Amino acid sequence: MVIPVAAFPRQTLTLPSFSPPCHPKQFIGWLSKLRRKYGKIYRVFTGSRAYVVLMDKVAAREALSDPRTFVKGPDYKEKFSFVFGDGLVTSVGEKHKTDRALFAKYFTQKKIEMHLPVLCEQTLKAINSEMEPHVGQGQGVVDLEHFFSILAFKMFCRFAINHEFVESEVWSELTSRGSNIIGESIVLGIPVTTWIPRVKKLLEDTERFHRCCDPLIDARILAHSKGEEMVDDPLTVMVQEKMTRKQMYSHLVTMLAAGHDTTAFCTCYTLFLLAKNPKIQAKLKAEIKRVMGTRTNITPEDIAQLTYAKNCFQESLRIYSVVPHVTRVCIRDTKLSCGVTVPANTEVLVPICLLNRDTDEWGAPIDAFDPDRFEGITRESPSKGYFPFGYSTRSCIGATLALIEGTVMITLLAQRYTFLEEPSFKLKLKSGITMVSSNGVKVRVQRDTDYAS
Repeated sequence: MVIPVAAFPRQTLTLPSFSPPCHPKQFIGWLSKLRRKYGKIYRVFTGSRAYVVLMDKVAAREALSDPRTFVKGPDYKEKFSFVFGDGLVTSVGEKHKTDRALFAKYFTQKKIEMHLPVLCEQTLKAINSEMEPHVGQGQGVVDLEHFFSILAFKMFCRFAINHEFVESEVWSELTSRGSNIIGESIVLGIPVTTWIPRVKKLLEDTERFHRCCDPLIDARILAHSKGEEMVDDPLTVMVQEKMTRKQMYSHLVTMLAAGHDTTAFCTCYTLFLLAKNPKIQAKLKAEIKRVMGTRTNITPEDIAQLTYAKNCFQESLRIYSVVPHVTRVCIRDTKLSCGVTVPANTEVLVPICLLNRDTDEWGAPIDAFDPDRFEGITRESPSKGYFPFGYSTRSCIGATLALIEGTVMITLLAQRYTFLEEPSFKLKLKSGITMVSSNGVKVRVQRDTDYAS
């Protein structure tokens, strides 16, 4: 059936006066109430725009797995690409297919596991330089957002371009800020223009980052022209494919933004939840001690055995969906298997955060942190409507990397520290393209003197 506007009273579906992206809990709660009243598929109005909301797992899977019918909307192309260029997030059609095929070989499990020594090295360096000064001989409050944002950025830079920027903290902040600004612009319908001071500043800073990338690109181009052996990574393949400088900028900025921001926040939320659930943290530590002992060189065999650590990471992605929703445009009348027909030129909203909180699939209490929910689930679970990294050909190319990075970071930190809830801290979320915290992610950190015994 076609979902008619007249089927629902307009006054019922008009957004409340609050700004949904700035108050994600209210917005999500509002969508959830409509789900209870109208079912898992309905149409809503946000100002002058209408969305068909797909909270049915099968319908959501059908929309996400058919990129020829449910395409990325103009906001991605017109707004996201304004700053980030035509990288994997914004490109469509044959260009996306070609570019993804070029980079896919670097994001396989086997290839990523070859980087485990570097991931461990980066984590241990960050622990010693950033975490230890806060802990000292007692316990202290640590902002996990700051710690993981810089660490995840450095990790991805070493992985993707074999380089560590001197100004890693500056560029990490830039990519996060860019995602937030563009995300708010897309959700709120704000134009992206240099007349807006923060957009102008973002473009200027992005240009500065391009200039910092130029010596790296020049060195690879020179090595390639001389026939010298080069490190096998995404930057090298860009040079080998003779991409233009502009194309390289687009891929580098997109990869570094998408490749570190979501990983950083998901790992923050994982440790935040572990701090609030000491029994689960103790179970995690027991697994790590059984698999690793006091070793800090994590191997592929260790990754395979650290299943509870991965489950903790997955469960935090369910509770705090770093990518809370995705949108698509249905370009032709399309009948879904549930019998609903989505009209042509209709914008579709897939609220991943609510699919992840469907009690029909996950049981109650839905907010409880229970990593055992993910026993036997390796990454996504279409049967449960769990798509933390998207689905099908438009899924996140770095999903496996994020899970391995998260496992490495959580494991090495849990060997050395116990994380405790900070009673005075209350997490304040805000939502755009990603769901992030506006006040950091703070916990108390205490040295674990019992682990090595």
